[in-house]
Amino acid sequence: MTGRFEHPDLDKKMEAVRDWLAWCSDSNIIWIDQKDGGNFRKANRVWGELRPRQITRQGTDEIRHEDVDNQAGDAEFPRQDVLIAWRQIAFELRMRSRDQEHRQSAWYAGARAETRSSHRYGRDRWLEPNDMSFADADALVNMPDTIEWDDRIEDVANWEFRLNTFLCDRDAAAIGTWIEHVEVTSRLRNAGGELLDASLQLNEELMP
Repeated sequence: MTGRFEHPDLDKKMEAVRDWLAWCSDSNIIWIDQKDGGNFRKANRVWGELRPRQITRQGTDEIRHEDVDNQAGDAEFPRQDVLIAWRQIAFELRMRSRDQEHRQSAWYAGARAETRSSHRYGRDRWLEPNDMSFADADALVNMPDTIEWDDRIEDVANWEFRLNTFLCDRDAAAIGTWIEHVEVTSRLRNAGGELLDASLQLNEELMP
């Protein structure tokens, strides 16, 4: 198969997931270990911490043989192996808040994210262009533990969900050339072992 099969890089997909959840929750979303996340944690409003939990193989990986992107047509090795992998990525979204008013609480923002994740607008804007689709989700959990921070209670709500996506990886070592022509010579015989007429034979003919 020679058609080029492109997918956005994984880091681009991850940023799209973060932006999608920021829209769904109407809150700032950061990666859980992001070093500039402290700017959001200090703010007197809800924020979310996002983490990919696991990546699961789906189906069988496919190896495709594609033309190297070479407009001049002078590539020494014009063929390359490309791995196409279907994966399901599980995410954990942990909403946090130090404000106990319902509309400013972690569980409220988490419920908003869980509900708005079904909107076509968000999926069409952030997921579909990055070759991702919503698979399924677990229940939103209002965490029972509380954390005291500067004499304030910090509440937490947790939501886990899964997205399907494709990963595309080109192997720089698996390159080669296409077989453009095959030279064929035949010596076809009948049931008695005699050669058939020359008009039925192939004599060093090139076949594309």
